[in-house]
Amino acid sequence: MDTQQALLLSYLTVIIFGFYASLLIQEGKEARKAKPFFVGYFISSLVTTIFFIEQSDIKNTFGQHVMDIMVIFNIAFLSVGLSIRFNKYRFEKYCYYLLIIYIGINLASINSFKISIIFTLIYIVISIFLILTRVHKPNKADYGLLITLLLWMIMMLLNLAHQPNDLVSNEANTGMINTLILLPAVTCGIAIFLVTSYMIDSNKQLNELASIDLQTNMLNRRALFEKAENQISYLKRTNKKASIILTDIDHFKSINDKYGHDAGDQAIQQFSNTIKKCIREYDIAARYGGEEFIIFLPDSDIQTAMKVANRIRTECESNNLLYQDKSISFTASFGVSDFHLYREFDFSIQLADKALYAAKHQGRNQVINI
Repeated sequence: MDTQQALLLSYLTVIIFGFYASLLIQEGKEARKAKPFFVGYFISSLVTTIFFIEQSDIKNTFGQHVMDIMVIFNIAFLSVGLSIRFNKYRFEKYCYYLLIIYIGINLASINSFKISIIFTLIYIVISIFLILTRVHKPNKADYGLLITLLLWMIMMLLNLAHQPNDLVSNEANTGMINTLILLPAVTCGIAIFLVTSYMIDSNKQLNELASIDLQTNMLNRRALFEKAENQISYLKRTNKKASIILTDIDHFKSINDKYGHDAGDQAIQQFSNTIKKCIREYDIAARYGGEEFIIFLPDSDIQTAMKVANRIRTECESNNLLYQDKSISFTASFGVSDFHLYREFDFSIQLADKALYAAKHQGRNQVINI
């Protein structure tokens, strides 16, 4: 077995591992799936390599044309997959147009090798652009994929700069060996960073889901505590005040009993939207449990918190819930307290809860502070 054959078999092994890794990609419920194209990238790599090994006279004109077309299909699969994954469907069309143009030029060209390198470079540039311009900024694995593509680009540029005149020369054989040395690294990098990128995105989504109340799209209690801790550290350093509001919907059980639990759910959603509408951008609101909500107001004294609570109360009172052609009116009660920065979080919540209890006891639909 000569050096070229050994490198080809090594590359073949890397492709098989990459193909298996691509099968592990997990996608959400998006309308379009990128995974089939990434799997296609490794399958086309596998087919291309087997064709290269089995073709006894790869350097004849027909064999060279077929080989070059298979290589372009290979990179096209990757670029289309990235276009779909990052919702850049316009670039997906560009990739298809480029493929059609390439096939036409390739079949009409004597020097298909040079044309193939140029089109490969175009596809690599498209892939790099797709990564850099994804809607959510690239994660760490995306940057690894970016470096891998840049390595592939450098390899193609070197092949273009040192293109041999004779495909059967020693120079051509040396160039092929150099390419086969780098190709496993490129393919391995694509497999590792592609799968890892999906894993990072999935973990990020899971963390977000773990901190969000799905019914109201607000923070849950745990996430509020975590987010407020950062604010508390800042408030301590700057010697500023904070306040806390605890609120819940009045007679919520009667809404459920009279109109059904779906009406109750919609009342909770409408009330949460009212809270989000009335608080400041840097205030932190969360669903505390059931029909109860909590608002942490950094850099706010109790008078400011009272104004915010009254604004929410008035907005809630004046906007009825429209449910199945019925207009359901409901109100909310509020307990307000200074936030004690050097005590446990629960201490301030207990104070606000006492104020909320007083608001309920005194007739509801009002704001009481302690």
